Amino acid sequence: MRHRPAVIALLVGMALMNSSCEPTTAVAVPVLVITATWDVEGQEGRSFTFSADQDDSEGLEWGTFDGSENREDLFEFYNLEGSWENGEIEFTVDRSGVQTRYTGTFTQDRPSRLTFYSSGETIVLVQP
Repeated sequence: MRHRPAVIALLVGMALMNSSCEPTTAVAVPVLVITATWDVEGQEGRSFTFSADQDDSEGLEWGTFDGSENREDLFEFYNLEGSWENGEIEFTVDRSGVQTRYTGTFTQDRPSRLTFYSSGETIVLVQP
């Protein structure tokens, strides 16, 4: 019985060594470059401008951004904040104290088209 702790330690060490030698399956997480002005498909004069401090040209798996909704037809601009991670993206627009949250997903790297859903509408954003 005096050797029991040593045997347990040896078995645990062997299990850890075996598990670390097995190949792991990496899950591909799509990357996004968000900093740009995105037009709302089918709505002339309406766009969203996003800016992320950490953006780079290759894209990132996660990040935060701010920006504005631009309504040229109404001469209105509304501030927004958002984030993305693991292929999910969300942002909230503050329209004079009324907040609207938009959510969407993306599955490919550096998409140039994003679909968002809110409680009141579905919008498709495209980079011109």
